Amino acid sequence: MKEWMSLEDPLAFKALAHPTRVTILHILTQKQASVNELAHELNMVHAKVHYHVMALLKSELIEQVDSAIKNGIVEKFYRTVAKTFFIGHSIGENTELTNTALSAVENNVLQHRRNELLNMSLLDLAKVIIKDSLFIGKNAKVLIEGNESHQELLKALALECRKTGAEAIMRYITFEQYYNEVQNVDIDILEKEPAFSSMLYKNVDYWITIGTLTGRSLFAQADKHKLNAWKTGMIKAINSSHKGLRSIVIDFPNKQWANELGLNYAQVHDSFWKALNCPLNELNTLGTSLIHTLKAQKKVKLKGANNSFIEFELCNKRAILLNNGQLTSNLKEDFDTNLFLPGGKISFAPIESSINGQVVVAKYLFRGTVITNINITIKDGEITEFKANENVADLINALQQKCGLYAGSISIGFNPNVTGNGYFNSIKPNSVTLGLGCNTYLDGNIKDKIPVFLDIGEMK
Repeated sequence: MKEWMSLEDPLAFKALAHPTRVTILHILTQKQASVNELAHELNMVHAKVHYHVMALLKSELIEQVDSAIKNGIVEKFYRTVAKTFFIGHSIGENTELTNTALSAVENNVLQHRRNELLNMSLLDLAKVIIKDSLFIGKNAKVLIEGNESHQELLKALALECRKTGAEAIMRYITFEQYYNEVQNVDIDILEKEPAFSSMLYKNVDYWITIGTLTGRSLFAQADKHKLNAWKTGMIKAINSSHKGLRSIVIDFPNKQWANELGLNYAQVHDSFWKALNCPLNELNTLGTSLIHTLKAQKKVKLKGANNSFIEFELCNKRAILLNNGQLTSNLKEDFDTNLFLPGGKISFAPIESSINGQVVVAKYLFRGTVITNINITIKDGEITEFKANENVADLINALQQKCGLYAGSISIGFNPNVTGNGYFNSIKPNSVTLGLGCNTYLDGNIKDKIPVFLDIGEMK
């Protein structure tokens, strides 16, 4: 049996249009079974179950794995060809019925994968997030946002909020909706404080966003003036909220982003859940130890592959931000997120003029375009060379327009549950991220609204 399989063949979709087949597929990811055994478990007549099993077999979603003679009749046993199924990215336009069937299959098998292969329960994880990460208590008002692909996690978080006596408000939102708002609303209205958003933010204590990069490439085609006006309006709405608002972003992985960067989505999926499920006390111990190690050095020099290096000096007056998966209040008011999950990294602004180095960034997704093999030379905090294989001009122009080409911050990951290459490189042990631009939220001197973070990779 394969570890995972991407569903790309349109013929397989037709086999999944019936809910009984979705149920059969889910059962056969967990164990092998014959038609007789499936009929007994589903309380259905043998002929109907045989019909659905043959449809799945023809579509190569299941396979025969064994046979036995019972009462003189050969009984065949079947199992799925993979432990996990993911919806492929080249499926084109499908009917609503097909999409519903695909989503049902994916949700069922991913739930099994989390419970069995990753040894974790979504409800148990939600309890840890609400009580131990965010410290949400009785009578708190919580806004939880995400799209339909996040609904399992949304519902689990909302249920745990209600168990603690908090009030949970669920809101489904997609990047397509944001994009349509930017494109279709007058710029003067976009720049004002959005009434609905303002109403929500002013009346909640916690704002949990389950965010993905799915659909963000849409904004590459958006009107830049209207996009900036929309961002201004959203910031006004957030800033007008009461001072006690806590903002939490859960970085949920998605297939579109993984496909654009050529990543294995099965590995990205597992990496997310493992990282999110790392014990908080372990993260706190590892992060605190890393901070002590850095502070003990007058000048820090980190080395990576291909002769890459970066060196810097810490500023004693500047804080080192520890993301140990728990909500804190040590961020400045002008930085609108209090916590990113999964946790597992430290971030800091060194003395800007002390930053020197030669680093390589394998891939970076900017406005829907993948930029590869970025080479950066840093001298006394200023980027003196910035080149790549292609498509780098727009990124350089954007940085120059905002704040100039300056190194502003550094992050180092330490989440022990993250291995391999993928979406969560920034929290992988010894993985270094270079921040260009804004570092005022870390007590630095470079002022700007949004920094650009480049994943350098593992350095020691």
